[in-house]
Amino acid sequence: MTDPSTAAGTIVVSGTGRISVEPDIADLQLGVAITQPTVA
Repeated sequence: MTDPSTAAGTIVVSGTGRISVEPDIADLQLGVAITQPTVA
């Protein structure tokens, strides 16, 4: 993977997810973090 500090014009997206399932019940939790020093 390219080092984000040296890649020009690159947006790095990192995400995590978790699914917990009980009988007849679904618990879905998702999170995404996007970091960019400047917005073009």
